Amino acid sequence: MRRGFAGIAAALLLVLPPMGAGRAEDDAALRAELLMSMRQRYSDAGPGAPTLLDLLSDRFPADLDALMDTVVAAHKARRPPDEVEAAAARTFVAIQTRDGDRILSAPDADLMAVVEAHAGIVRMLHDADPALCKALVEQGAAIVPPPPAIGRLYITRLRHILTAIADGRDRPVPARTMQGRDYLDFALEARRRGAVPDPTTWAIAITEGALSRADPVQICLMLESYYDMALAIDGGLGERIRAALAQELLVTDIDSYRSAPAP
Repeated sequence: MRRGFAGIAAALLLVLPPMGAGRAEDDAALRAELLMSMRQRYSDAGPGAPTLLDLLSDRFPADLDALMDTVVAAHKARRPPDEVEAAAARTFVAIQTRDGDRILSAPDADLMAVVEAHAGIVRMLHDADPALCKALVEQGAAIVPPPPAIGRLYITRLRHILTAIADGRDRPVPARTMQGRDYLDFALEARRRGAVPDPTTWAIAITEGALSRADPVQICLMLESYYDMALAIDGGLGERIRAALAQELLVTDIDSYRSAPAP
């Protein structure tokens, strides 16, 4: 699957504090005040809105320090909010670019969480507007501004991705790499289980002409069956499939964030 999913950017930027909100005199106090404001905005996003700040603090402290240095400097200089937005995007892209391969060594429970979160996005897009499933595959049209529930799912998916990267770094298992027959065996197992009558329909996702002609509802159903099967399959094949899917969901192109206009 091609990646991009620029809508996540808009969801993330909803929780950044407005410029000029702090009153602290020194940098340390200002940093603490801004962090508190950012945490409050995660809380205000609604029930179930996950916070990425504690995860960054615990697992990627140097990246959080660099981000907060930018936030404090921008706040003091009263820079435009888009400078802070760009810094936040760079932080998440930098982690996924620098450490993304670690996801191949993450525990399978982490990989399951990533794929489940993405499958949840697909199901919600199907319910909200099936045309968004096509945009999700094409990655060109940013799904912004996302409805709050979908925005929370994007943040949840990123939190699971970052957790998997950190666990792959800190408590790794042997890295999984796809083997020669894996995709064929995956498709044959899907057909055997009746998950999809003809697994070749999954090729819609990577065939330009077929994708452009496909019914959006069928694309949603194709994606749902694909990810559901990836979650259901057992053993080494299942782990390799899930690792490959999780790696495909990494966002390592800053333009994927910049293409999403601010809400």
